Amino acid sequence: MKVLQIMIILSSCLIIFTGCVQCPDCVQESCPTCPEQKECPNCVCPEFDKSLCPVIEQNTTIIKYIYMCNDGREVDSKSDCTLKQPDLVPVTDNEAKSTLIDSVTMRAACVDAMQGGEIYFNVLRRPISSKVQMDSGDGFKDVIDLGTLQKGYQYFRICMGDCPSGNSKFSIEPEKAYLMRLKFDFGDIGGIHLSNEHLIDARTGGKYYSKNCS
Repeated sequence: MKVLQIMIILSSCLIIFTGCVQCPDCVQESCPTCPEQKECPNCVCPEFDKSLCPVIEQNTTIIKYIYMCNDGREVDSKSDCTLKQPDLVPVTDNEAKSTLIDSVTMRAACVDAMQGGEIYFNVLRRPISSKVQMDSGDGFKDVIDLGTLQKGYQYFRICMGDCPSGNSKFSIEPEKAYLMRLKFDFGDIGGIHLSNEHLIDARTGGKYYSKNCS
């Protein structure tokens, strides 16, 4: 009779024990001893503490492209090689109204190994006077008197301050844009005649200042 009682107790305990659920390894919790509870308590993970993480140093390589413009400038973008058009707008139909101006041209040129420009003019009658005029945004002003020449060349340099003497008759400052024209006075017979206006871009990257004169 005693043997039977022991076997019944052991069998009953085994059934209760196998009904327990094993807790996950999330936190250190264990099931209560059978047979007091058949289910494990809810498993709650502890809040993650970022301060416990090791600091990882990482090197970052930044690639920067530099564009070389035709005039030698280094810029961040290819579009920066194109200069913004100055606000000055040249008048180009003056000579069409004149019966005495044959030709007036201006072009970039190297003058005494420096950036500058060349002016060529030819009129059909000897003027009483003729002048080179220039406008930097505040109206045309006389720059140099060409006298009574009917045909010839004049030169100017692009430089700051007093330029060294040479073939140039006058100079203009760099990093600016100008309008330039010739004014001919033919007196009572012909009156005043103006040449077409020419844009002289003496800025870095401009047509006149980018000419290689080295």
